[in-house]
Amino acid sequence: MKKWKQISVVVLMTVLVSACNADNGNEDQNDQNNQVTEESIDGINEDWTEVPLVLEEISDDVSRIELTNDKGGSRVILYYTDEEGPQYKSVLVKDEGRLKIISINENGEGEMFNEIVEDRISS
Repeated sequence: MKKWKQISVVVLMTVLVSACNADNGNEDQNDQNNQVTEESIDGINEDWTEVPLVLEEISDDVSRIELTNDKGGSRVILYYTDEEGPQYKSVLVKDEGRLKIISINENGEGEMFNEIVEDRISS
């Protein structure tokens, strides 16, 4: 009986250690997915196909952009001007091909663009 108890403890410890390692791998991958990517306008990521359309719609001069989310079915990018803090946010709903542009500064007008643009961008 004592031998079965020892085997059970070893099996249980192995399962627990394996589960902990699996969780750490998921956390590392989630951290990579949640990493913020900053780019100057000159060096924007070519995969962010909605950026040229957003820049066309925004009347202000944008000095840098920051990817805040690109997982699941959406991509969220913040747009900065010379003002402090982000001034605009774009949300691309990939499955629908829908692009939303939102003015988020303190005098912002809120949602300023909300259209299906899949024919104007390639996602």
